[in-house]
Amino acid sequence: NITPKAVTVTLSNVTKTYDGTTNATVSGSTATGLLSGDTLTVAGNGTYNNQHVLNATNASFNTAGLTNSSNLTSSTLGSQLSDYAISYTNATSGTVTVGGTITKANVTLAGNITANDKVYDATNTAAINASGVTATGVHGETLTVNTTGATGTFNTTHAGNNLAVAINNVTLGNGTGLVSDYNVQNLNTNATANITARSLTLDLNNVTKVYDGTTTATATGGTAAAATNTTGLDGSDTITGVTGTGTYNSAHVS
Repeated sequence: NITPKAVTVTLSNVTKTYDGTTNATVSGSTATGLLSGDTLTVAGNGTYNNQHVLNATNASFNTAGLTNSSNLTSSTLGSQLSDYAISYTNATSGTVTVGGTITKANVTLAGNITANDKVYDATNTAAINASGVTATGVHGETLTVNTTGATGTFNTTHAGNNLAVAINNVTLGNGTGLVSDYNVQNLNTNATANITARSLTLDLNNVTKVYDGTTTATATGGTAAAATNTTGLDGSDTITGVTGTGTYNSAHVS
């Protein structure tokens, strides 16, 4: 009889990019005990202990399946796989376990974060809108786009069109997928929006003058009408120096 020669195989730790599954694939191995000129290539599939990036720590492989999927090449001796009795380092009850890691996948973003137009309110704060933005991962998994805590800042407090708005602190959150499984891209961006002028109504003071033979009237000041959310003076804004000329309805003392 010729008995098989003992060979010990040590599997390498495995790693993969997150794909939403627990599937693991042999990534390499070393074999001790082979005759010179013989090479053993171990292949096979196994299972991670968890499918998610933060929880995956190891992967397990069935030893019989590994051996059946292995390939032996012999450059000089013509050895066959059956000429070796293969055992696996750290194998227990027909299963070998190695370290396993899962790295984050990329997320695909579509759509734009926008800033809303507003009526002048003496601030540079802009309301932002991310309702048109989607974040998609593997196998159609989605992440939420969160604007809570996000800020939009106009480059001026004054009225104008197509004003630059800096948008910061937009974040991604868990949806059908976990944000921890993905590389989160920087969502800070720039947009444009308008600040429209606020409607302001002035109540002019009554005017008086000494008779000068003309109907010319000169404004002597006024007050702004009561403010609402979108009209009237805003906050600490004041108006002074109301000037101008007008016309009396008669040139004579009444």
